[in-house]
Amino acid sequence: MDIDYDVVIIGGGPAGLYSSIILQRGIPTQSTSENLKIAVFDSGPMGGLANFAFIQISKKWAFSGSNVKMSFVEEAKSIGIELHENVHINKVETIDDENNPHLALYTGTKKITAKYVIVAVGIMNNPFVLRDPKVVIGLHTPQHMVEELELKSMKKIIIYGPYEASLVELKHYFELNGSFESVLVRTMEKEASDLLGGISSNEYEKADCILLDYNSYKVINGATQLLELDDVKYKNGFILTDEFGKTHNDLIYAAGTVSEPTTGVLISLSSAILASLSVGRKLRKELISEPSGRFPWFPRENDWEASWMPYLEDLGVKKDD
Repeated sequence: MDIDYDVVIIGGGPAGLYSSIILQRGIPTQSTSENLKIAVFDSGPMGGLANFAFIQISKKWAFSGSNVKMSFVEEAKSIGIELHENVHINKVETIDDENNPHLALYTGTKKITAKYVIVAVGIMNNPFVLRDPKVVIGLHTPQHMVEELELKSMKKIIIYGPYEASLVELKHYFELNGSFESVLVRTMEKEASDLLGGISSNEYEKADCILLDYNSYKVINGATQLLELDDVKYKNGFILTDEFGKTHNDLIYAAGTVSEPTTGVLISLSSAILASLSVGRKLRKELISEPSGRFPWFPRENDWEASWMPYLEDLGVKKDD
């Protein structure tokens, strides 16, 4: 049976795009590529939340998230990676073929197959709702949010996100410390087909501002609710993985904030390196550019994972987990 892709990456944010580049090229400065068939699918445009971010590394070193996205997209295209925007994959299941185990991915009525999947959908299912003039994201302290909204003369507020307790706590702070006419709480609906599922059209029209409570997305992942993964375990919506990004399904890996409540582009890129190099080792026992140092993060040995087992066992991870 022909399999469509070596790897499908679900999510076109920094973690997903960088995973595809590392899989194909290893160190980005390396000239030799692995010639794998890789595709990145995103339910919206490429870049995810990074399109709206400004990334500060230090006081004198910062850059635009959209520039990071554009650089990754350009490089991915140049090395033959397929990029599919506005395609929502809603289910991934394991095909237990004795001779050729693989994964089937479904988007509506269409089915595609892959040897491995890397999930990199982030924590927000709807980052591009930020293009709506009524929508803002609450990234700072409650006091800062109140000051910002009052400065903009916002009076009717809807606080929105996946974790109700966080929304209710923020509403209470707003009512005690702000001068708003009304503050409503609306929780993201799991099966919502639109970007702001849970808010009625009447409520939307009356509101001055819809505040996305970023904290609630960090407590309960708001992106995995719309993706069904076969034999994958979660905690508060975050995908559980080992240190190499592997889930409880040997064919499914996760990278970026989908498996890490600590957010940020740098953390996403770090986990993308681990997950993609782990998958790369599964696909190619001997790599084109070895032994010149294509994957210097890992020991150069046939069973490189074995060298890490004492460390993993100290963490309570068994080899057969």
